[in-house]
Amino acid sequence: MSGFAHDWLALREPYDHAARAPEPGRRLAAWAAGRKRLRIVDLGSGTGSNLRATAPALACAQDWTLVEHDPALIAAGTPALAGLPADVTAAYAGLDLARDLASAIPAGTDLVTMAAFLDLVSAAWLDELVALVLERRAALHVVLTCDGGLRWRPGDIFDAEVKRLFEAHQRTDKGFGPALGPAAAAALEARLPTDRGERHVAASDWRLGYADRAIQTALLKGYAGAAAVIAPDQAAEIADWQSQRVRHIEAGRSEHRVGHQDVLWLPG
Repeated sequence: MSGFAHDWLALREPYDHAARAPEPGRRLAAWAAGRKRLRIVDLGSGTGSNLRATAPALACAQDWTLVEHDPALIAAGTPALAGLPADVTAAYAGLDLARDLASAIPAGTDLVTMAAFLDLVSAAWLDELVALVLERRAALHVVLTCDGGLRWRPGDIFDAEVKRLFEAHQRTDKGFGPALGPAAAAALEARLPTDRGERHVAASDWRLGYADRAIQTALLKGYAGAAAVIAPDQAAEIADWQSQRVRHIEAGRSEHRVGHQDVLWLPG
C-alpha cells in the first residue's frame, strides 16, 4: 500500500535521516558486525530512503528486498539501486502488504525494517508482523513512527483542535484496517517479548526551525486537509488556522516539532 507522492518523500528524506535515534542504530550495527551477510526486508520502501540510511551503517554484506506496492515509487527508486556498494544488493518486490505480509518476509530473513510506515497499520496487521518476526527469529528495526507529539511555536488557540482532528484521521483505515496512528509505536513495544530478545525504544523527533519553510508548509497542508475531512463543518476555522501558520512560516518565526519513535528488537 502507498499513497505518498515522490516529491513529499524526497522533501522529508533529509529530515528523516537526521532524526533517526542514534542508540538503536548503534546497537543494530553492533549486532550486524559479526555477520558475513544479512538478508534484509524493508516494508513500505517508497523510493528507498530507509535503505540509503541503514545500509552504510551496517558493516557487512547485505541483500535487501524493498517491498513496495506503488509502481510509481518503484520506478522512481529503481535507478538509485545501481549505485549501491559492491557488497550491497537490492531489488524491489511489488507486493501488497495488506494481503501478502507472510510472502514479504520469507524464511531466512535476518532483519525486518521499515521507516515512517507503522502508524498506517492496524492492530491485527501488527500482530501478524510480530508473529512472523518471532517465527523467523529475525531482528526488527522500525523507525520514524509518529507518536502524536505535535508542537508549534508560536502557539495558537486552535492548535489542539487541529491535532485532535489530525489524530482522528490518522486512525482511519489506510488499507490495513483501522490504523493505530499515534499509538503504533507503543503497541509494537508492548508486543515484543523481552524474554526472547532485547528491546530498545528511543525518540526520533523532527525539530523544524525557521529555515525549514518548505517542509513546514507541506505539513500544514496535510494537517489542514486531514482535519477538514474529519470535521468539514469546521473548514473555515481550519483554513484560518492554516493561513495564520503560513504567515508565521513566511515571516521566519515558525518552529514545529513532530514526535516519532524508533523501536529495535534483537532476537536472543
